Amino acid sequence: MAENQTACSDRQDFSFDVQYCPLINFAMQQNHVPIIRRLLIKNETREDMGNLTLTIISTPELIRPYTKQIALLPAQTDLDIGFVDLQLQPEFLAGLTERLAGEIVMSLGLADGSALLEKTIPIDVLAFDEWGGGAVLPELLCSFVTPNHPAIADILGQAAVFLNQWTKDPSLDGYQRKDPNRVRQQSAAIYSALQARQLVYCPPPASFEQNGQRIRLADVLLEKKMGTCLDLSLLYAACLEADGLNPVLNIIKDHAFAGVWLVDACFPETLQDDVSLLAKKTAAGIQDLLLVETTAFVAGKSVPFDD
Repeated sequence: MAENQTACSDRQDFSFDVQYCPLINFAMQQNHVPIIRRLLIKNETREDMGNLTLTIISTPELIRPYTKQIALLPAQTDLDIGFVDLQLQPEFLAGLTERLAGEIVMSLGLADGSALLEKTIPIDVLAFDEWGGGAVLPELLCSFVTPNHPAIADILGQAAVFLNQWTKDPSLDGYQRKDPNRVRQQSAAIYSALQARQLVYCPPPASFEQNGQRIRLADVLLEKKMGTCLDLSLLYAACLEADGLNPVLNIIKDHAFAGVWLVDACFPETLQDDVSLLAKKTAAGIQDLLLVETTAFVAGKSVPFDD
């Protein structure tokens, strides 16, 4: 999966070679994801250049202006700046309700203030509740799992009522008992609590798994009572995590569903694309991992958790 893009400047004698992320959103700022992964400044001439200033700004103003002094850029040399620590503006990104087209402008200035080199790279700035899809940093989807959202507490309270009815014990105690069956019961109680909310399913946009989509966070989903398979999976995962359980989000073509570890474990990587690992963990006789179709708890369906 492509996680960044590469852009080079148009000049032949001096040039920028930059690896960067073409999508920017609030989740990236919160997770300290660098926008420019690597920046090379190339001097193809036979002349050493000194006392240079690297400046980076953006339109709209979603990053704080960045400057770096470069004492010497030797002839016939690639100067590796490495990753550039651009400071994103959290207030701007958190308040953005629609996607914007923007650009990052990099310039290399001489001591007299004139520009030796300039490069503009296009970016897309996403709304605060927008996931960019699988093409760029797909693991940022986890940022939309919100176990501490106030709306989640009400769902867990109702789940505890179901759990008490079934087992005479309302405790939502995660993995403390080291009993996979108890984890299954808690997962079922959360499923039933969400089923009681009578949420309505709506289909996701075409190719959302690659192109991304706007996410209905817990409060919006519970208020509007309508969500896509991805919205429902994120809500269920948030409830599981609030209960101390380890959720899994599964993305396939045109669909998303959830899962929960029945044992206190997880995959070693945040992003896993080996489907055989899911098959092994859910195989008969192992059942370390339970997969859950979250569109089954919506209104109009009376699908029990076990089914």
